[in-house]
Amino acid sequence: MNCKGWLSVKNVDIDDTKKVSEVAKETLAFMAKHHIPLTPKNYEDWFFVLCNAINEKHLLTEQNIFLLYEEYLKDKPVILDDYAAKEVSDELKNVANESENIISRIDSNIDKHRQYIKDSKEVIEKQELGKIDELYKKIDELEKENKKLKEKINKNIEKLDNLQDKFEEYKHLSYIDPLTGLYNRRGFEKELKRVINSSKNVFLIYLDIDDFKKINDQYGHNAGDEVLKDIGEILRNFIRKGTKIFRLGGEEFAIILSDLTQQDIYKIAERLRKVIENHNVRIDEKIVSYTASFGITEYKDNESLKEFVDRADKAMYEAKKNGKNRVVIL
Repeated sequence: MNCKGWLSVKNVDIDDTKKVSEVAKETLAFMAKHHIPLTPKNYEDWFFVLCNAINEKHLLTEQNIFLLYEEYLKDKPVILDDYAAKEVSDELKNVANESENIISRIDSNIDKHRQYIKDSKEVIEKQELGKIDELYKKIDELEKENKKLKEKINKNIEKLDNLQDKFEEYKHLSYIDPLTGLYNRRGFEKELKRVINSSKNVFLIYLDIDDFKKINDQYGHNAGDEVLKDIGEILRNFIRKGTKIFRLGGEEFAIILSDLTQQDIYKIAERLRKVIENHNVRIDEKIVSYTASFGITEYKDNESLKEFVDRADKAMYEAKKNGKNRVVIL
């Protein structure tokens, strides 16, 4: 059962229509019962949770479903929450208001400066020397005020720089998987478009940890998290520098590579497979071993991103069907 594929009607085979309908009914009934707003994003999340729960044969009690929601979706990307968004928005408003006041005062000072120049000319022409000291005093006060305004402008520039840094940080976090530190699905879609538009011979490697549910069941979910972090480290350490690696969700990962031959890509995937196969994780004095199945495909001219990604996904599932812990090319 491909829960991810079922989120799009185009991915559903005719034989699966009944199953999709049943999951959809369960999803809508659960959301209605618990007053969960029926937005497209909420429906997508809860459909995925219930589909996986049925697929993994969990008891569909309310408590279980809520626990599974936390489990399945805990790796959702970090985004700018309401509090942080309000904080940044308020800071921007304050900077804007203060800048508006500074501009208004600068305009006023320019008018004063013009008037002082005019007054100075009259004093000189009329030789009213007694008024010179008064003008000097006014000009001196104006210069002091202009100096303060300049300092405020510099502070506002600094505030804007800090806000820019915050935006860059939030933007970066929105593309990162918090558990493994790899890029997430959102980052994957963006990078895939970029590489296809700028490179030749674009390949996609999909990999999925074999029997991951058994690891969670036998050793606990903390062990599952450690395995996910471990495979993230392996992928980082055994892929050429500069290559972006992605955790797509759950135990599924992707690697985008370009400007190589199919033979090169196969060697990379096979090397990763062997490293993972011969690696293990120590958790509370227990040794946890695991393997992964790999699917490889090359981008074809003029095909859609969906077709490209679906083929990589299909190759990976073929590896699963053929015995797991192997590499399949489609």
